[in-house]
Amino acid sequence: AVRAAGERKLTLVVDRLATDGALSRHDLALSAAPVVDADLGFAATFDPRTERIRATDFGAAMRLGFVASSDMVKQIYVTLKRLVTGDVSARNLSGIVGISVVSYRSAQRGWIELLWLLAALSLNLAIVNLLPFPLLDGGHLLFLAIDRVRGAPVSARVMNYSQVVGLVFVLALVVFVTF
Repeated sequence: AVRAAGERKLTLVVDRLATDGALSRHDLALSAAPVVDADLGFAATFDPRTERIRATDFGAAMRLGFVASSDMVKQIYVTLKRLVTGDVSARNLSGIVGISVVSYRSAQRGWIELLWLLAALSLNLAIVNLLPFPLLDGGHLLFLAIDRVRGAPVSARVMNYSQVVGLVFVLALVVFVTF
């Protein structure tokens, strides 16, 4: 009723029962002010892993960790590929706000869930950092590969311009995923 009324005045009827049993009616005039909710364009959800796997020894734990990490790297690759092709919406990306919400929820579920999330975030960051964009480590590796092929490093001017373009791109991405 409040939403339907918008900013029009509403009348709230309150019936009060006195200690002697008498009923009194009061009309209160109310006006609602609109509340602006932040719509970040995504809902940060994180479903906990329901399958628990226990390693019998240290070697088995290392193998399980390697398998889980390689599976996650494959998922990250497929997701990045589908982001580029448009099969996955960019609304699925989260910035610091979304990561904070998911981290808080994971911490509420226990330290194992939080450690798993931190490992997943670290792996995601490592993969993104290796993308061949200037300013990121992958960009530096790209310039080293170009240097190796050409036999000479790229000019300082090209390096500086590419770093500025990379910085603008990274900052634009941060702003985009935040809002």
